[in-house]
Amino acid sequence: RIAVNVANLGRKPYRSLSADVITILQDRLRLLMRGEVIWWKGKGASGSCAWGSFKKPSNPVLRDLTERVIIASKGRFDRAVKEQDSDAFPVNESGQALLWADDFMDMTTDLWEIPTESARRVGHPAPFPVELPKRVIELYTYPGDLVLDPFMGAGSTAVAAVRVGRHFVGYDMEPEYVALAEQRIADERARAEQYRGPVITLPPAPEAGSEDEDPMSRAVREGKKAKDIAKALLVQCGFEEIRSGVKAPGGVIVDFAAIGADGQEWWFDVSGAFTSTRPGLQRTDTLWKAIGRASVVHAAVDPWPRYVLLTTDAPRRNSAGAKALAAVTGVNGPVYDVIELLDPVDGQRLADQARGLTAHPAIAGDA
Repeated sequence: RIAVNVANLGRKPYRSLSADVITILQDRLRLLMRGEVIWWKGKGASGSCAWGSFKKPSNPVLRDLTERVIIASKGRFDRAVKEQDSDAFPVNESGQALLWADDFMDMTTDLWEIPTESARRVGHPAPFPVELPKRVIELYTYPGDLVLDPFMGAGSTAVAAVRVGRHFVGYDMEPEYVALAEQRIADERARAEQYRGPVITLPPAPEAGSEDEDPMSRAVREGKKAKDIAKALLVQCGFEEIRSGVKAPGGVIVDFAAIGADGQEWWFDVSGAFTSTRPGLQRTDTLWKAIGRASVVHAAVDPWPRYVLLTTDAPRRNSAGAKALAAVTGVNGPVYDVIELLDPVDGQRLADQARGLTAHPAIAGDA
């Protein structure tokens, strides 16, 4: 399999390099074309008019906000893999799915929204973000596969390969870029070791797929969508009478409603998804939509239920999003609590709340 990142070439006149690459791959090399991904680098917020006329029809020039990723295969579309490599739910060393369902659905669209990388920060005139090759690698390779980049440059492909457990080979004609790539690879490996954490010996867990495996563990192992994992968490915490898609006054539809052991009504909004780019409430538009829905429920429902945001990722500490969420979170606020789905501390707090025990909500800005 091959993936080629292609930029546009000029506007006077315009030439589609992606069309040229497709012609080479399809007609000259006889490869099977899999598709063309549009990489959207972000909205054009600068005042540049790309060397054309400004506010005049004499010579307006289009500005490049996208690039292309051309993907092709040799000989066949599917992978010829061994039986043991093609399990129904491939997992990593931690027992989690290689790809979340949300992430897979996001990756298999033909429009990827990924911010650009800073040339000054990386030290290369045209670096692409690590997330770009990381998506391609995760989508089309298995752990332990070999990834080749014949134009390694600053080493972003190698960094992505290390990050997701693949081997890599790369080369470049400029010695300074080779040295830069080697340094970035070493830094990535050091980062992986640093965040590996201490080794803790736990009692053996029930075998995957056994009757003793709890719904939450199974949902995580199979890489289910965020909503499926959220429901499994509510069941595991002990909530009762769980209903989905509850219509609330003000036009809000709540993902789940449930009853705690003390008869308290709880409403849950599953905010965000397991995606590799700006997951959960780290995405600004997702955060403000969640706060808006909670505020509408708080104003329209009397007495209001305890409204909890279940998310894959809370806003980063001290970020603008974390401060905004902290302002509306609390016992008497629109948002009662914020729970990260895979955080064991958050899960235990939610279980205590379900049982009617004293479990004060965390303040989002301090998380």
